[in-house]
Amino acid sequence: MVIQKFLKWILVVCSLSILLLVVFLVSLPIILNTQWAKHKIAHEISDSLSRKVSIDGDVELSLGFPLHLLVTKLSIENLPSLADKAMLKVDSLSIDLPLWKSIVEEFTIEEVLISKAELIVAEDKDGKLNWNFDTSDQSNPSESPEHQLFFPTIDKVLLNDIALYFKLPHEKREFYLNSLELKDVKLDKKTSLASSL
Repeated sequence: MVIQKFLKWILVVCSLSILLLVVFLVSLPIILNTQWAKHKIAHEISDSLSRKVSIDGDVELSLGFPLHLLVTKLSIENLPSLADKAMLKVDSLSIDLPLWKSIVEEFTIEEVLISKAELIVAEDKDGKLNWNFDTSDQSNPSESPEHQLFFPTIDKVLLNDIALYFKLPHEKREFYLNSLELKDVKLDKKTSLASSL
């Protein structure tokens, strides 16, 4: 009888130990190096924006709560009609995705952190704006959905150390932002910005 109680006690202790170990391992963020996927990611974004997108740094995916994506050395090419080669250069882009909320409710991004970036806002001689990424073909209303842009709601966007260059036909200005926070950022089909500071 005593031996049975002892064995039962040992079994309970072992089971609890294994359970605690599993919970501990699941709670740890698992960092995956996705170098093999960065060219594919850049290619897919390039197709969606109709602009060349380059990732010259690392791409890391951290499997935790929330899901965390880190991209370094990201750049988006400017319009061919403009002199500046890159429209946007980002040293570090960090994205937090609440996986459960995105599955159960709607696809949202919890937080985007952009650090050390340069953005050129410009208009070419034909009046085309470089920040307009509307790639929908108006002559083809049946355009397949996979080639249309979709932008989720972003709960919070944090900008650190940002340089903004406005190069418009009758106005040229430069702004430097040490830190800026945007909340509830939404981009419509024509990628105009709607947010609250």
